[in-house]
Amino acid sequence: MKVDGASFWARLEATVAKDTDGALVCRVVLSDITERGQAEIELRRLAEAVRQTSEAIVITTTDGTIEYANPAFGKIAGYALEELIGRNPRMLKSGHQGQAFYKQPWDTIIEGRRWTGRITDKRKDGTIYTAECFISPVKDGGGAIVNLI
Repeated sequence: MKVDGASFWARLEATVAKDTDGALVCRVVLSDITERGQAEIELRRLAEAVRQTSEAIVITTTDGTIEYANPAFGKIAGYALEELIGRNPRMLKSGHQGQAFYKQPWDTIIEGRRWTGRITDKRKDGTIYTAECFISPVKDGGGAIVNLI
C-alpha cells in the first residue's frame, strides 16, 4: 500500500550477500508495476474476447503464413487450430474464383488499405462456403506492414 493508502501492483526483489565485516545483508527492492499489471489484465481480456467471438479471426505474416487463428475460424473452415498454424489460407481456395480475382485484394492490402469482399472457400471436408472478409494490414510503429488480420 502506498503512503496515501492506495493499492498498487509491485515486484519484490531480494538479494542476500555478505558485507565487508562478513555479516549477512539483505537488500530488498520494491518496484511499482501497476501500469504493467493493468496492461497484462487488458491483454488477457482482449485475447479472451478474440478467442470467444463467433467471428473468424486469423493473423498471418505478410506472405500469408497463419500465425494465429481463433476457434471460430477453425470451426468455419473445418480444421483443428493446430492444422492451421504455419499454413496459408490459400489451402481453402475452392477454385470458384480465378487467380485474377485475388490480385485486387492483395494489391489493396499491400498498399496499406483494408479490403472487404466475399470469397468462396472450401472446408476441410470439401464443402463450399462463402465468407464475407475484412482483411486489414497491421503496421508497426514505423508504418511498415508486419501482419495481416
